[in-house]
Amino acid sequence: MKKGLAQREANSAPSGPPHNSLTQDTAGETPRGRWCLSTITPRDRFTRDVLHVVLRVGCVGLVFACNAVMWTFFAKALHYSSSSATATVTTTASNFVSSAFLGKLLFGETRALLWWIGISVTLCGLLLLHTASPQTEQQHSVKKDK
Repeated sequence: MKKGLAQREANSAPSGPPHNSLTQDTAGETPRGRWCLSTITPRDRFTRDVLHVVLRVGCVGLVFACNAVMWTFFAKALHYSSSSATATVTTTASNFVSSAFLGKLLFGETRALLWWIGISVTLCGLLLLHTASPQTEQQHSVKKDK
C-alpha cells in the first residue's frame, strides 16, 4: 500500500525546473503552466521601490530629528551645568541607556554582561560627579592665590 502511494506521488510530480515565485518577475503563467498569484507585476515593483525609498528617507529624517533633540538637550545641559564634563558625561550616559532600552523594546536586542558592567561604572562615575559639592568662588580664589 505504501508503494502505491509513493508511486502515485512520483507520477503526479511536475516536470521541469522547480518554480520559485519570489524570482518570477513577469505576470502570467509559471514555467509549470499554472497561474501564480505571487508574480510581481511592473506596478507592484514600482510600488515596492517607492515604498523602499520612502522608508529610507523617513529613517534618515528620524536620525536627523533624534540628533537635533539630543543636541538641544546637550546645549541646555551645558547652559545649566557647572562644567562641560558633567554635561558631556550625562548626555553620553543617557544616550547609551536609552539606546539599550529602545533596542530591546523595538528590535529585541540583547546586551552582553560586560556592556552592562561598563554602563554601570559610567553611571556610578556620573553619580559621583553630580553629588560632589561644587567649589565656591571663595575656595577657588584661595587656590589661585597659593
